[in-house]
Amino acid sequence: LSRSFEGIRTTVVAVNIMDRIRGWFGGKRGVDTEAPTPPPKRKAKEAPKPAERHNTLAACVAKGPDAYTVTLENGTIGGVGEKGGLSDEKLRQEATRSRDAPVPTTKSPVVDASWEQQPRVLNPALLGEGLPVPEGTFAGKKWYENRWLPWQWTIYLQMMYWVQKARGVVPQCCLCLGFISFCTADALVRSVLRCAFGTPFLSNNSVVRVDRRLMEAAADRAWEMRKKFDLRPGVIVNVTTPETAEKGVWVGEGGAGKADCYSSYCTGEAKHTRNHLKSLQSKGLGGMVYTDLIASLQREGGTDEKSARFGNFVKECGASEIFCADDVDAEDVSLALCDDGAAGDDGVVQLVLPVWCSAAGMEVTMRLTTCRGLADTVEEPDAEYCERMCAAVDDMIGGRGSLADRYRRTGLIYNEKDPSSNGELSWILAASYSSKKDMGAYVIALNRARNGSRALVEQTNAALEEVAAVQGTNLEALRADARKREIVVKEVRRVGFGNVPKQAGFGKDLKRGFKRFLGDVTKRLRLTGCMGSANTTAHHPQIFTGTAGTAPM
Repeated sequence: LSRSFEGIRTTVVAVNIMDRIRGWFGGKRGVDTEAPTPPPKRKAKEAPKPAERHNTLAACVAKGPDAYTVTLENGTIGGVGEKGGLSDEKLRQEATRSRDAPVPTTKSPVVDASWEQQPRVLNPALLGEGLPVPEGTFAGKKWYENRWLPWQWTIYLQMMYWVQKARGVVPQCCLCLGFISFCTADALVRSVLRCAFGTPFLSNNSVVRVDRRLMEAAADRAWEMRKKFDLRPGVIVNVTTPETAEKGVWVGEGGAGKADCYSSYCTGEAKHTRNHLKSLQSKGLGGMVYTDLIASLQREGGTDEKSARFGNFVKECGASEIFCADDVDAEDVSLALCDDGAAGDDGVVQLVLPVWCSAAGMEVTMRLTTCRGLADTVEEPDAEYCERMCAAVDDMIGGRGSLADRYRRTGLIYNEKDPSSNGELSWILAASYSSKKDMGAYVIALNRARNGSRALVEQTNAALEEVAAVQGTNLEALRADARKREIVVKEVRRVGFGNVPKQAGFGKDLKRGFKRFLGDVTKRLRLTGCMGSANTTAHHPQIFTGTAGTAPM
């Protein structure tokens, strides 16, 4: 009997267990049991919402020119910033004052800033106040206290974008390679030269377009390195440094203190940056000095590994070493101030911009020293402007009258001490040349730049004519068709810089590098057939392998 009872009890327990299991996986079956309610499923964590980007070309265009500027008589324009709570008359007064304000200099600094020099901002901390700083006294603390916040920079850049659209910008170049920017009125040839030497027509204190994705990646990397090695706010961080190379995290030789451009003990690139920051302060533009991050993203010479780091970093961001804003979505384009270096012969510029830093989880301001090829101008020169520039250069070299007469007549030298005296063709920003120095040396250098530039134009035309003849293309018709011309230029941009040295003068290395670059260009144009039709390498992307590499800059 006991064995029979034991068997019944075992059966009942087994049934109860099975019914509970069935209840969990599909409701009650068989015997009606009280199966416990299964525990609620855990909800998957929602992905964090993407940060709203404020400093984009798309946002600027959506707001339009009337958001932060006022159109005055004769179609002139003046920047004011945010307009809320002001009468139309007050806005016109301030816009007129902005339009007529002289360019600040160290001898004539800003005293009562116009609203272009310091735009009206109703809520400066709208996007936050930036990264934390060391407590107590630290190098650059006074600059920090007077700094512009990310929202102020955003309004300034969007305001000046439309001001530049209306007024235009005179380029600032070194003399030696500067003439390449406008040595021909042919837009197709200028585009090819741009792919070899970088963006033409840059000017200090002008707004440029940059790749948002690349800027954000640089900011993330700079902040991560600053935290990891406990660096001071003014230390210039080398963005492409491997994490294991502590001594290379900052730019320059010696300890991190030597790379702190907010410190009076800095050297090298940091000292150059510090001198520039002090000049901004002496001009009354102290609010534009301090930024949350200071970084460097440049090509590095010395080894193949160093040279490759820059290119790999750019590619990983989905960006291009020759940035063209028209090639990417407007949401992926940010605005930046070209603050310094437009006239340098090393191809390096300083950019300042507000940027989202995901590593810090906030908007920050960043000063970035980088290659000029990563900056795209707001406006390109037209054929008429290039023709006028070329004619003025010819006049200065061999025109009528004395050298002094030609110097005054052409006005090619940019006068930093008296900016109001500069004209539309004052593009040569070089202290070596002036009316008070030997103008014979100036003419010799200008003639060398003209001859060297036009030789590059002739070689470029010969290469294009060769491909056009093979493909049966009417080259003159292609030059005049903006749509077809852009198809060709996009293919040329994919060749890259070509190993063309960014050096002063037109020496053997430059000529050899440019010849190699043109060889890669013609090879790509022949294989893609883009000069003969609208077809591009989208149909056969694997067929081109060029010799071009990344050149030191």
